[in-house]
This record gives sequence, structure tokens and C-alpha cells, in this order.
Amino acid sequence: MCDHDDDKVHETSLYTTSVCTGSLLLAAAGLLNGLEAATHWNAFDLLASLGAKPVKARVVQQVFLWDETLNPKC
Repeated sequence: MCDHDDDKVHETSLYTTSVCTGSLLLAAAGLLNGLEAATHWNAFDLLASLGAKPVKARVVQQVFLWDETLNPKC
């Protein structure tokens, strides 16, 4: 596993994206907890076990506005 802070990178990035089963990496880092996410159909159960909500969609877009303390305001 990587030993850097993925959540810190996510807080300061303009976009956090993934393609196909890359959503598993985001979910494993805790970035998709409770959020809808797309992945390969064969990875739905694994994605759900990592805290995301798998959906049968090609693209899932989440929009967040951040306040000055980097707390998400949906």
C-alpha cells in the first residue's frame, strides 16, 4: 500500500476522479463513504463493502462546495 495521505491530496485537488475499478482505490481511501460511484459490474460487491453505493451508470458526478476549514458543504 502507499504510505501517503490520499485524503490530504483530495482536500486540495480541484478534481478527484477515477476510471472503472479505480473507484475501488478511492473507496479504500475512504473518499467515497456513503457516496454513489460507478465501477465495473464485477466489482459492485467489493465497492459496496468499501463503503460506497455502487450504481449502474457510466458516469457519476458529485459536486461539493468547501468552506474555509475544508469541510464539505453539499
